[in-house]
Amino acid sequence: MASIQNKVIVITGSSEGIGAALAIKLAPGNKLVLAARRLDKLQEVAGQVQAAGGQAHCVACDVTEQTQCENLVEEAVKTFGGIDMIVNNAGVSMHAWFEDISDLGTFERLFRVNVMSMVW
Repeated sequence: MASIQNKVIVITGSSEGIGAALAIKLAPGNKLVLAARRLDKLQEVAGQVQAAGGQAHCVACDVTEQTQCENLVEEAVKTFGGIDMIVNNAGVSMHAWFEDISDLGTFERLFRVNVMSMVW
């Protein structure tokens, strides 16, 4: 696999789990924009990114909100001059059988996080 170096990389859902692990793995030689709802958790990951040889900028962002997604892009461009790569890692699932879901809001949230966040 080719090395990814000197890139500006935006990672949504990067406060924990796969997103955080990916941020730390991509850290050496890159500039990362870490995005998730919890700024405090992002700052912890940012410390690990910096310790691994990368630069990090944290942006609190709820990907279900279009204006917050637009702000995320603006922050990345303002901070690092552009974006080379976006990792749309934020995602949710139902944790229930389809026929057991009675609240249609569940489906709207799934759609906003898993689909619309990538469109905005």
